[in-house]
Amino acid sequence: MPVPAGEVFPDAGKGSTESEANGLTRSQKAAIILRMVQTDGGRLDLPALSERAQTRLARDYLTLGQVERPVLDRVLQDLESELARDGLTFPDSIADTLTALDAQLSPDLISRMRQRFGISSTENPWPVLDQTAPKDLLAALQQEHPKITAVVLSQLAPDRAAELLKDLPDEAGTQATFSISQIERAPADVIRQIGTALQAGHGNTKETALDVATPELIAAILNPTGARRRDEIIAALGAQDAELAAQVRSAIFTFGDIAERLSPADIPTITRAVPEDTLVAGLVAAQASMGDVVDFVLANMSQRMASQLRDEMAEREPPSEEDGEAAMSELTNTISKLRDLGEISYS
Repeated sequence: MPVPAGEVFPDAGKGSTESEANGLTRSQKAAIILRMVQTDGGRLDLPALSERAQTRLARDYLTLGQVERPVLDRVLQDLESELARDGLTFPDSIADTLTALDAQLSPDLISRMRQRFGISSTENPWPVLDQTAPKDLLAALQQEHPKITAVVLSQLAPDRAAELLKDLPDEAGTQATFSISQIERAPADVIRQIGTALQAGHGNTKETALDVATPELIAAILNPTGARRRDEIIAALGAQDAELAAQVRSAIFTFGDIAERLSPADIPTITRAVPEDTLVAGLVAAQASMGDVVDFVLANMSQRMASQLRDEMAEREPPSEEDGEAAMSELTNTISKLRDLGEISYS
């Protein structure tokens, strides 16, 4: 049911102490001008006004009703007189100018101009970048300092960061991962500026830092990557910082950890959450080198399900190394997500 106007604006209709010669207050004139601008398809930046001014404007907008043409003419004459007397005031900074023109110029042009003058957008670019194809981000990061890449990895969702890390050249990926452990606290607007520059497809971003829980963040990024790439990066980290590498390794959950760190009671929850084809491919790929893990998984589900999986595994050709790693990574990634959701736990 609509709320009565009197409950929203209790002072509506009681007049104003701001009365002028023509019987309209400045707020009422503003409401009339706003309505005229809207009728022509325009808009005004009302949030820039104080809440008190916005409330008064909304009250007058609600209560003015029908305004005759002679009144409109007087309001426009008053506006013209004020403009002739006071002139117009334009923004005195590039940032304010671009903000004022944001809805008038093309988004691409505004973005390029902000980048050119080193001005951060007020919008958060990271959700958009999180949906950007890794190959496009990779192209934009080719000439960047590892700390910039580290900030990008830290701002993306772990799955997306892992995809990007997988495609980075070995040395660049290792340096960027190590740089996550070195970056410190940085203002949010600096982080936003990096994202804005990346979104605009430009380089020239500045070295910066970010407040992160580094071992856990690095582990979250490395968890979905293939075992070989993950081991290479951890080994390279160990050469530079053995303590960090040990912390990262302990925070990572790998396929080989299943039998040691999972509760047998959680296996049915995990196998229900993983596509059966992926589960079979992962178990087949692990049979030769991690038979104890395969036995642990099969032993802690229903006999019917275990028998069905064994039959499918016997009929399945061994997957390629890449496909096998992908299947095992998907399984361990699912385990990490289930843990984050509180549905399972591991030591």
